[in-house]
Amino acid sequence: MFRANAERLRDGTDAWRRLEAPAGIRFPWDPRSTYIRRPPHLTGLSTTAPDRLAPRGAKVLLRLGDDVTTDRISPAGRIPADSAAGRWLTERGVARRDLNQYATRRSNHEVMLRGAFTNPTVTNLAVRDRKPGLGLGGHAYTADRSGVLPVHEAAPTYRQSGHDLVVVAGRDYGAGSSRDWAAKAQALLGVRAVVAESYERIHRSNLIGMGVLPLEFTEGDRASSYVFTGEEVLTFEGFDGLSVGTRPIALRITRKDGSRETVDLRLRIFSGQELSYLRHGGILPYVVRRTLDRS
Repeated sequence: MFRANAERLRDGTDAWRRLEAPAGIRFPWDPRSTYIRRPPHLTGLSTTAPDRLAPRGAKVLLRLGDDVTTDRISPAGRIPADSAAGRWLTERGVARRDLNQYATRRSNHEVMLRGAFTNPTVTNLAVRDRKPGLGLGGHAYTADRSGVLPVHEAAPTYRQSGHDLVVVAGRDYGAGSSRDWAAKAQALLGVRAVVAESYERIHRSNLIGMGVLPLEFTEGDRASSYVFTGEEVLTFEGFDGLSVGTRPIALRITRKDGSRETVDLRLRIFSGQELSYLRHGGILPYVVRRTLDRS
């Protein structure tokens, strides 16, 4: 009985056999799909690793508090019809009753980016402190400071202006479930580094896997000790000759009035593999370049 069942295993059920599927060994991406879209992780990937690790001309996109969980960074639950993700789907013909959950559409980066930082408990202090009432639910300034937009709309304006992005947070950043999209969303938004007091272990590893630098304030220092309005320009020093271990990093803050401040940070790298991922900008670029080297 077991052998007979095993012989029929690849035949599948009648419903399985009736499914239409294209032939070939490469997946044919359908630009109309609302579930599976070609991700932009490797778009424009060079054959060699970047010549720099430090964010350049960086700006603070989000200044967050303590205990920001992965669910607050990237939700997994129901997609509200009036949300940015819900509107994107309905504009493409998806019925409101079929919006489903973020978790079921995790192969669609358009949906996931529109859900990033939209949890109503997320407060961007850089916005709230300047414009009370506008800091809730993941809003951020645009690069030219002309307005406040949802994070997924504000972030591209910085990339277009040539700025890397940084997220500043308090303690236990990325606590909660090990949700890979919490790191993916930040990387695709253009975040090159997170500066936090401490990290949840798995989220820290996921950030490294996406090429995002998990920088830490030194022992006893607090994010709340510094003012981040989003108008500052951030530069980082100390990445030359990076190796496994704890490396001191100097954050130079240049404020709008020309004044400057230096913050001592640290970058902890626990293995040669983590170092390789960071140098290449994440796991996927690392694997692709190694494959090309062997071919």
